Amino acid sequence: MFFRTNIIIITIFFTFSIIISRHVGDCRPDGLDENPPQDSGKSDSPRPIVNPIMMTKAEAKFANLDDEITFPCVVSNGDQLPLEIEQLNWSRKRKSDVEPLFFGGIPVKDDVRISHITLQGTSIVIKPVKSTDTAQYVCEVADSKYTNISVQHHLAVNAPPAIKILPSNGRVHVVRDKEIRLECITDAADLKWTKEGGKIDDNLVIYEKNALIIKKASRSDSGKYNCTAYNEFAKHSTQQFVVTVEDKPSVEIPRKVIHSGIGRAEEIVCLVQSTPQANVIWYREDNKNSLKMKKVSSEYILPLSIESVNDFGIYTCKAENKYGSAEGSVEINGRPAKPQILNDDTQYLTSDAFNLRFRVISYSPVKEVKMFTRSSENNGESFTEWNETSITIPEDPTHERNVDIPLHNLQRIIHETKVVAINEYGASEPSDVYSISAGGLTSQMATASSTRLTGVSAFFWLSLSLLAMYIGRIR
Repeated sequence: MFFRTNIIIITIFFTFSIIISRHVGDCRPDGLDENPPQDSGKSDSPRPIVNPIMMTKAEAKFANLDDEITFPCVVSNGDQLPLEIEQLNWSRKRKSDVEPLFFGGIPVKDDVRISHITLQGTSIVIKPVKSTDTAQYVCEVADSKYTNISVQHHLAVNAPPAIKILPSNGRVHVVRDKEIRLECITDAADLKWTKEGGKIDDNLVIYEKNALIIKKASRSDSGKYNCTAYNEFAKHSTQQFVVTVEDKPSVEIPRKVIHSGIGRAEEIVCLVQSTPQANVIWYREDNKNSLKMKKVSSEYILPLSIESVNDFGIYTCKAENKYGSAEGSVEINGRPAKPQILNDDTQYLTSDAFNLRFRVISYSPVKEVKMFTRSSENNGESFTEWNETSITIPEDPTHERNVDIPLHNLQRIIHETKVVAINEYGASEPSDVYSISAGGLTSQMATASSTRLTGVSAFFWLSLSLLAMYIGRIR
């Protein structure tokens, strides 16, 4: 009975409490939240930017490979706390190129080595450092109204500068007259271009940023080009390009005239440069059939056996590819080679005599020498006509001989002379002009093909008729 009475009393008490609590809730003022939010101490959006001031000073840092580098950026926001990471941008600058790193705290570049830290403002951390990290690192206010509020840090990495080349394989293949473009992309302070085995003609190339440009390629532009980058640590890196210019062949004949003789063996050489490879043949001028030859590198060699006068003649080397053809010719003859005058100061015999010395090479006996002479009485301003004198010299079995001609009764005027050697197959090319002048002083004639030595000058033309005393002394 007592237990039942207590249960009824407790039930009445709780019912009354619920009624009282509902009544109080209905009397709460309007707008009062039953569960007010807790103050987290942080706004859902960044604070407005008001009169920002850059507090960080620019830093220049040097680092070794694999080091860790930190660059700070603190910008005060008026009287408030520093700007937050969302209000700042980071970028990397190499020369005139700008590479965004972080935009309002969001990473732009996919590089796990570069990260943000937020210890009073914002900083970036680079770890581990690579050679490509040499650059300027710029922090600036994200608001476009305050982009002039920035700091620029400089990082130099103690390592050879990195170079990226275009094309990446370093090989350039172009047709003649097309453009050649070689690019070496680097952050190094200095970049130099060189060509192996040759010189770059600055009048024919354009240097554009990190590029070397040749507007109209020619065969001579083929070769190996090096770009070398130097940094603050006096270290350098080099990358190479191999340039190939396609063109019609070029033909070079080292010896255009060969003086030979019966019974001799000769080899005539043709140098051919061609990309793509050319088809090369040797043939005689009077017979277009291809002759048997051998090839050594870029030399196409035609071996010949001179068995009779019929083997003398013109031989032609012809090279041809899809862009065109080129050719060069060699004359093989039995005539004497061009005489070479050998005089020096020791050939002055007396005060009125001079000994003219020259060398003749001939594979057939020299039967005659023609001497051409002229004189000047006004110090070389004008000369008389060439005077020709024929001289017969004794035969000699040797193919190479030196001939001395003594000249007497000299007068003090300027004389010039040249000689021609003649055998059964014809006359040689005239020797270079040799000059004898008065005064005993050595001088050089202005023309490249003529040598002027000194001695006592002579009017020796009249004495040529006396050369029968002895025209040639064979040595």
